[in-house]
Amino acid sequence: MGLACDVYTKLLFRRGHGYPLWEPEPTKAGEVLVGDVGYILEGSFYRLFNATLPAGHAVHQQWGVPDGYEPFIYPDTLLHRRAHALQPGPICSTSVVARSVDASLGVGPGAPAGVVAQLRFKCADEQGAVLVLKDDGAREALHPSRDLVQYIVRNHEAWHRFAQDVFRLDLVESDVLFVSGCVKTGAWALAAATHRAREGELVFGGTFGALSQASFSVAAEEKLTMSVEHRCGPEPPQGSAQSKRDQCVFLHYYKLKRRRVLGPKVMRAASAEPSLGRPPSPEPFLEGVSCDTSSGSIELAPGPAEVGFFSQ
Repeated sequence: MGLACDVYTKLLFRRGHGYPLWEPEPTKAGEVLVGDVGYILEGSFYRLFNATLPAGHAVHQQWGVPDGYEPFIYPDTLLHRRAHALQPGPICSTSVVARSVDASLGVGPGAPAGVVAQLRFKCADEQGAVLVLKDDGAREALHPSRDLVQYIVRNHEAWHRFAQDVFRLDLVESDVLFVSGCVKTGAWALAAATHRAREGELVFGGTFGALSQASFSVAAEEKLTMSVEHRCGPEPPQGSAQSKRDQCVFLHYYKLKRRRVLGPKVMRAASAEPSLGRPPSPEPFLEGVSCDTSSGSIELAPGPAEVGFFSQ
């Protein structure tokens, strides 16, 4: 994972919307779906199969499913959708403050021909991250379930073998994830300031559309050597003023981590701070992006087999 991707993921993860993807676009396997089993590489999620769909489903046509596959069947009460979970506009890391220069133009469906206001982002730290949504972010997620945790524990070893034997991937067991939720949008732009961003400014503006010219630039004093990388999407010809909401900007997932003494631990991704009102299992965990803002992992709940879930 490149440095800009690392910085973006680390800083926006703390906003509590889920695991931020540096590359929200669908892969050749298609858009992210709840129930996907796969892995994250360089800021993009890649599906191996979908654990909630039948073995004969079109999603599994090319590569099939693991040996002994049985789909996870869940009641409708577990799946929840919110069409407007995130409003159009910027989502910034805590070190970045956003202000609009041209208030006459807005980010959102009503903006003329996809035009967005010029937004300026002031950095108060050496690093910063920004995501700008042209459209609402729609969230779909499975709520925590002990049945799901037990299902992952029973099947995760077969999923890992499937990744190694069929896809020929060099993955460790904890790299294989179960997607329990996602936040999708249409057009978007994102940026990460990786070095010497303190007191510097990012300037965003342009046009979202099939020929997207929405982008970031740097406004800084001469003495500042601010390092910034940015992306926007979706790529044409898919993009349009009314983009399809298949761009996954945040991911919620479970992963399994085996412990030498107590056995496997299935872990759920956390928001910026552990919620005191939530039950002790499943527990928060994020490899390399921990809740105390340092690298490492967080392990809160005891037990021989625990599932970690990356979500708000």
